[in-house]
Amino acid sequence: MNAGRSVPDAAAASVSRYPRVRIRPRHVLRTAAIAIAAILLLRTAWVSDDAYITFRTVANVLHGYGARWNAAERVQAYTHPLWMWLLVACQFVTGEPYWTAIALGILCALVTIGLLMNAADSPWQAALAAASLCASNAFIDFSTSGLENSLSHVLIAAYIVVSARRVASSRAIVLGSLALVNRLDLIWLLGPSLAVVCAGLPRGHRWRIAAGLAPLVVWELCSILYYGFPFPNTAYAKLDTGIGGRELVAQGLWYVLDALRRDPVTMVALLSGAIVGVVSTRPRVKPDWFVGGLAAGMCLYVGYVICIGGDFMSGRFFTAPLVAAVAIVVRARLRTRWAVAALAAATALSGVAVVSHLRSGPSFGEGQSYVEFHGITDERAYYFPRTGLLRRHGAWRPPSSEEGRIARRMVDAGQTVATRDMVGMFGFAAGPDLYVVDLLALGDPLLARLPASGPWRIGHFHRDLPAGYIQTLRTGRNQIQDAGVAAYYDELQLITRGPIFALARWKAIVSINAGRMDHLLDGYRAGLSPPRR
Repeated sequence: MNAGRSVPDAAAASVSRYPRVRIRPRHVLRTAAIAIAAILLLRTAWVSDDAYITFRTVANVLHGYGARWNAAERVQAYTHPLWMWLLVACQFVTGEPYWTAIALGILCALVTIGLLMNAADSPWQAALAAASLCASNAFIDFSTSGLENSLSHVLIAAYIVVSARRVASSRAIVLGSLALVNRLDLIWLLGPSLAVVCAGLPRGHRWRIAAGLAPLVVWELCSILYYGFPFPNTAYAKLDTGIGGRELVAQGLWYVLDALRRDPVTMVALLSGAIVGVVSTRPRVKPDWFVGGLAAGMCLYVGYVICIGGDFMSGRFFTAPLVAAVAIVVRARLRTRWAVAALAAATALSGVAVVSHLRSGPSFGEGQSYVEFHGITDERAYYFPRTGLLRRHGAWRPPSSEEGRIARRMVDAGQTVATRDMVGMFGFAAGPDLYVVDLLALGDPLLARLPASGPWRIGHFHRDLPAGYIQTLRTGRNQIQDAGVAAYYDELQLITRGPIFALARWKAIVSINAGRMDHLLDGYRAGLSPPRR
């Protein structure tokens, strides 16, 4: 029957039965961008000392002591509840914190890049999104580090993508609420746009607002129930220091200047996002109030960062608004030539930065002088030689620190109380048997409510130990010499160590949170020297 058909015709007919595979430029671009980002993240992966504060809490949870810093008392020494519980779930499976934190950070970063590239209107804008994030020192550095930034990034990106499809969306409210559970001060960044989302819901669906905010409400109730306070102990330690507002604002401005100096890509992207967001609300066109809310939130958040004095980790607090800024830019209908110009500018700026992750290698940070810029440092450069994934000595192995060896020697010697100001790796290695007094007050409920004294560096607010405090911790009997501080400590003990549902504990929770006990500390505060630089 097919004798009249030639062999080439038969081959062509057989080939034509299979569908032609279409290779879309967007898919190729996304795959290439994610591959490049994965390589960058692997080359720069590291873990900070502060991450080990959370690792110790995770270890206490998994060993049955509860979500606490010291096994003896309920204190929230971490600022990121959602990230902490995600680490608990993953480490329950892996049994190991270092690799788990790095893997989760890289995964969240790649998902963030993929989400923002998918939200772009054109391949050029998708390339711009990927290039801006990959060229940002802050985004790459803190996508690992063991801190919560990477989870905040993916939640913010998902929140914006869902809202872009449908502004009045209960799913967007849930994602925004989860981002606030991960880090509560993101309310400054997401609050205005969340208000736009909530206002867009029909009257008959306003109940969805309460349902969407349920994760945040549930966590706050759990925090008050278990810890006795609505905010983490770190907030009390860093925001109530007795340092004047003008000094903190000046320090916050130095933080902005440091970011401009070390990481110009991030700051240019923030400025671009704010400008595009403002333009999107022009009355000549249909205003995009959600984007306008994001831009307003970026300005509020940067203002908040300046008011609290920024941080000692260069660029860390600018990664969340960076994701929002990139999302705003990729949602805008930019002309191709502007997208190409922005892409080239991002690449050029990344090359002129003082320290660029594009030039990072196994010897990154080695031999680098540890010079602070008004108390602000490149944390990855400082820790990479000890905790970097691909560090020259010890690549692909969890770090072993001198702080950890000191802690283990103390435990072996039978010591029960130790004082430190760098408590992350030290506390993690110490385990549950050593009570670690954090002189920076991040994990100490009493010191967090006392003002800083003596010289301070941003993010490092030392406290003097009240006379008799160490003896109190060693013996379990209140021997604090200042009568007011001793009485205040008794109330704190009820909250952090007493039975959770005891009536006396709940009376103490109400009294301390309402400020009724603050007068007990007035005499001690009056005797302290004011904090100074």
